[in-house]
Amino acid sequence: MKTISTSFFSILIFLFYFTDTYAQWQQTSGPAGGVTTALYAKGDTLFCGNFEHYTLTNQGGNAGTLYRSTDHGQHWYTDSSNFIGEPLSFTHKGSTVFVSTSTDGIFKSTDNGTTWNSLSGTNSISPGTLLTVSGVIYVGTLNGVYKSTDNGNTFINASVGLPDYPGILNLAALGTTLYASVSSINGNGIYKSTNNAATWQAVNNGLPVTEWAINGGLATNATTVFASFANGVYKSTNSGASWTLSNDGFTGQVFALGDTIFASVLDPYWELYKSSNDGATWTPSSSGIPPSEEPGILVNIGREIYAGTSLYGSVYRTIDMGSSWQPSNIGLAEVDVKTIFPSGNTIFSGSLSNAGVHASSDGGNTWIPSGNGLPDDYRTVTSFTQNSSYLFTGMLFRGVYRSSNNGNSWSPSTTGLTVFGLYIDCLTTQGTDVYAGTYDGVFRSTDNGNHWTIASPIIGSSRPEVTTIVSIAGVLVAGTPINGIYRSTNNGATWTSVNGGIPVASPIHQIIVRGTDLIAGTGAGIYISSDNGITWTAKNNGLPNIHNARTVAAKGDTLVTSIYDQNYFVAVGNFISYNNGASWSGFNAGMDLFAVRYLAISNNIVFAGTENESIWKNELSPSASGTLHVASQNVTHLQASNGKFFGNDKVKVVDNNNQPVGGVTVNATYSGPSSGSATGITNNNGIVKLKTTKIANPVGAWCFTITNLVKNGYAYDASKNVSTTACDPSGFKEFSGDQESLRADKISIAPNPVAGNNANITYALSSTGNVFLKIFDARGLMVKKIQLGDESIGIHQFVLNGIDQMQVGIYLIVLEENSNVIVQGRFMVVK
Repeated sequence: MKTISTSFFSILIFLFYFTDTYAQWQQTSGPAGGVTTALYAKGDTLFCGNFEHYTLTNQGGNAGTLYRSTDHGQHWYTDSSNFIGEPLSFTHKGSTVFVSTSTDGIFKSTDNGTTWNSLSGTNSISPGTLLTVSGVIYVGTLNGVYKSTDNGNTFINASVGLPDYPGILNLAALGTTLYASVSSINGNGIYKSTNNAATWQAVNNGLPVTEWAINGGLATNATTVFASFANGVYKSTNSGASWTLSNDGFTGQVFALGDTIFASVLDPYWELYKSSNDGATWTPSSSGIPPSEEPGILVNIGREIYAGTSLYGSVYRTIDMGSSWQPSNIGLAEVDVKTIFPSGNTIFSGSLSNAGVHASSDGGNTWIPSGNGLPDDYRTVTSFTQNSSYLFTGMLFRGVYRSSNNGNSWSPSTTGLTVFGLYIDCLTTQGTDVYAGTYDGVFRSTDNGNHWTIASPIIGSSRPEVTTIVSIAGVLVAGTPINGIYRSTNNGATWTSVNGGIPVASPIHQIIVRGTDLIAGTGAGIYISSDNGITWTAKNNGLPNIHNARTVAAKGDTLVTSIYDQNYFVAVGNFISYNNGASWSGFNAGMDLFAVRYLAISNNIVFAGTENESIWKNELSPSASGTLHVASQNVTHLQASNGKFFGNDKVKVVDNNNQPVGGVTVNATYSGPSSGSATGITNNNGIVKLKTTKIANPVGAWCFTITNLVKNGYAYDASKNVSTTACDPSGFKEFSGDQESLRADKISIAPNPVAGNNANITYALSSTGNVFLKIFDARGLMVKKIQLGDESIGIHQFVLNGIDQMQVGIYLIVLEENSNVIVQGRFMVVK
């Protein structure tokens, strides 16, 4: 396990200083899909658990999302669940639904999945598969079976008769008889209980219970028990007394609906087979599901069957008992997006892990698959380019494909590519030529991809991997992971290393063309070249010190980038510059810290391809026009942590309809104990806080005068200002006693460390506002979010409950007022 040092907290805390001051990010509807971890039907409601391990960091590997569908899988919606582990299994008892999660125990919902409550103590038993029989809830865990007879309030171990260290792979029931698929160093196989799990006994006569034989699939119909093993599906018609092999082949999950049995079979990919005669004969049943999707989990609503897949198709539906399947995943937007390519009015996306190509012709509102002709067995797309004849896409291990009809169909374009040349990282065009950056250097095609030849820089005796390539003014510019940037003026015949200004060995993640400039996202931040790549100038003022710029997009002087830590373990955040990189601000409002792989701008919309959260979009500046004016000013003075004082002007900006406007640059001058100018950008509530310089022993009162309001599409109408100049009404004032805490925002936690169920949170506010409390764990994942409501200036207290359900470790507690982080603290949970 990787040790997370305290430097992670410095990254996370540093991020919070970048206030989200622009429009909100919104998740688009696609590309649709995801990795299904659980699927369940309760009446006409479907529940789906998806795996999204790259939400913040690729160290965790256990974040997930719960979705619901109330229209037979036609549309899916996220719920309001407050757990972060991926859902593993569902069951229900009466009107109550239960879900087990990978890291947070079991939760239950009494409103059909609208809200969820944690079941105390269940995190410690590592729950997996769930089953309800005769009002008793059973849980399969890494250490045996547990059961609850009081609706999940308590669980007791019910493993008598199971082998030592019994890992429960699956549970099933035939009538009131329970069956468990068990993996153990002391006895694999199938066990059954006829007394509500009071005792268990092995029923393995005829089963191959060797170490690696058991796969865990269990299913029952009215008379038969089915179990999957490495060499096929076994069935028992006598309550497990004996078993016979019913099909031959490596099988995974098994599902029974009346006399029809489905099994996932490795042949050579995971595909579905079905039997309509109780397992006597089997036929393929995966038509409509690409072979690379690996269908496994099946549930039914009546005669409708739903299949959950493990490689980004997410959910498929059949209404003809498996003869044909159709995608049923609208709203399941958890695809790992590698690249985005605007082309006229169409936006194409390329996805990792087999989600393939999707297209949107309505600004990202809807996405449709556009991969006809791409290989079914592997559809990992990394890049696009286009000339006057073809749209080209690059794939991992499958080379280049091209389309002459704007993505409606594709054909291979791989002749001449080497084995490692089939691993495409990037594409570009120059005139009528097409260039591909690969694991084996650069390849060139002069005949629209019919043939390819090597046109690559050489380092020593080898060709370096090329991660990004562009063409500008007849010059090719290519970036590499560790060897910097290369430049060719003769169509790739020869190359020259050009790294002037970029630190040696910095990885070059992406290079884009903007007019006559090149912009590079590198391991050392953002760099711009105005001489076709010969020299580069850093543009990192305002970016975090660890500024690993993974991707960059530009429109005019507006630049957008996404920053990671140096090891790609932590997504530090998105940042925007409206002045060609001279300064940067946070650009994260509405988007939790998802790892962003790729940014692209179409018209005035920036699109972000994320790891396991599909595509998000944000408006660079509103297209609406109108006027702006100051609705209010509230000037106070505060004390900084170093003991010095400063003036603070809370300004609200509205438009001609008196609606708050975000993203407005507010310029002001101030006078009083000190004088100067201040500037800031309003948040989505139209609020910005302007501050003076900090001084000791101030005399008099600070006054602020608004000099300008600036935003594209708006004009400043000072005549409508409710206030243009405002002053601190009290001037400098000495504080004493309890009032001392009101000099600045503060927070404290007691006791600290916390060993019990609750702790007292005391905080002091120096201004009024809508307050939220958020808690983040050592991985940077938010584990709690509590709305404290509108709070006044003064000292407040709050009791934080449920700490005993939190893992041992250090936590960051953040207090937000009106969407601005105002104060932070840490506390430790011990047991």
